[in-house]
Amino acid sequence: MESTGAVDEFLHAIENATIGDCQVWSADASLDATVPNCRLHADGAGAIRAEYARWFADPGHFDELNRYQVDSGSSELIEYTVSWQENGVPHAAHHMHLLTAKDGQGLLRRTLASVAARRHVRLPARTPLALWRTGALGRLPDCINQPIVGS
Repeated sequence: MESTGAVDEFLHAIENATIGDCQVWSADASLDATVPNCRLHADGAGAIRAEYARWFADPGHFDELNRYQVDSGSSELIEYTVSWQENGVPHAAHHMHLLTAKDGQGLLRRTLASVAARRHVRLPARTPLALWRTGALGRLPDCINQPIVGS
């Protein structure tokens, strides 16, 4: 994809909370995003930057990152799980973006985004096997039937 540099810059801006300085969208770019309980649109580089600046306001890191070339290299699909802290509280989200290049300019002209819920994450103090051994999992309601796999 000719905009690989643009995608790299976008990912760097997500991790560093520098979307406001990210110049990867063309003036006629569009964002079509599906987020929990909402679908939103933004037209133009400034509107996309403003929306993403709200999404990525705090520095974070990618727990998972997968990149795939599609449409003979004219688009790139990126899927990632990002985690960050807001006011000292850990959060995580799963995103998938289909980024399409503007011919010959190295800029992004179209972004489709699908976002799983942003959520507060409580990091477990113990592994599932350790919790099972303490009997904590046995006190869960019967409707939760999650097997534990361990060695």
